[in-house]
Amino acid sequence: MTSSDGAFGFVFNIQRYSLHDGPGIRTIVFLSGCPLSCSWCCNPESQYFGGDLMHNDKTCLRCGRCIAACPVGAVTMASDGPVVDREKCGLCGLCTDTCPPEAMRISARRMSLEQVMAAVLADRPFYRRSGGGVTFSGGEPLVQADFVRAGLRASKEAGVGTALETSGHVPWATLESVLPWVDHLLYDVKHVDPEVHRAYTGASNTLIFDNLRKVAAIARRLVIRVPVIPGFNDTPEAISDIVHLAQSLDRVDELHILPYHRMGQAKYDQLDRAYSLKGVLPPSEDQAREWAAMVEKLGLKCRIRG
Repeated sequence: MTSSDGAFGFVFNIQRYSLHDGPGIRTIVFLSGCPLSCSWCCNPESQYFGGDLMHNDKTCLRCGRCIAACPVGAVTMASDGPVVDREKCGLCGLCTDTCPPEAMRISARRMSLEQVMAAVLADRPFYRRSGGGVTFSGGEPLVQADFVRAGLRASKEAGVGTALETSGHVPWATLESVLPWVDHLLYDVKHVDPEVHRAYTGASNTLIFDNLRKVAAIARRLVIRVPVIPGFNDTPEAISDIVHLAQSLDRVDELHILPYHRMGQAKYDQLDRAYSLKGVLPPSEDQAREWAAMVEKLGLKCRIRG
């Protein structure tokens, strides 16, 4: 599903004063919707285009107001608190409106381009001093390509530097259409083996790599970002395969190592989903430095976390 109206988009977070996802101080606009379902996703609430209903059991008062407010009976009370029937739920938001501690919330909200740009432009002085700007991320931001294109164009017209983070799993015409307004393209590469990639993300990497080869010839600045996940791609062989792929392209400016973390694990409980990497430990800083050193020894400039 893609957004057809460039004037509005579904946004699940706007993060200001970030030092990641592009140079300098940045505002990151996180958009909902993603064609992949990565096992390690730290923003599972971003996967559905229009957002998802989240219930925080730790702040819930068990007052029952959400149950009374639901017009379709999608929320019922169990012995340990409210239970959501997600097949019935239409995301009307009435339960969230009546929840005093905001234990019920919809993960994304529909925002106009003007609302998003007001947040982006509020920090223009910081961008100028630091060489920063705005980054459109997700989910997969190009699920909402019209909105992203409009936001990139408006940012450039306002003198704000731009970056786009993408999985690359979109039609080439979609990716190509936004490139004129992208200063820094942050392109995820997860694994070179298409079947291993499919097993952990729900899709082959064929389209991703086809697009990567095309974009490497025309992007202003191309950074490959590698989420390094234990049991998936944390071996020297898997990382070196990605480096060799990068070296085969027309130009890659830098490679970023993104070590696995568990900061989004609690969100799976709030969405009534199982977290498939439960019990998997994040790598140590020493291990991350070893990976970065290996990438640089193979001939690519490398940063940890970017």
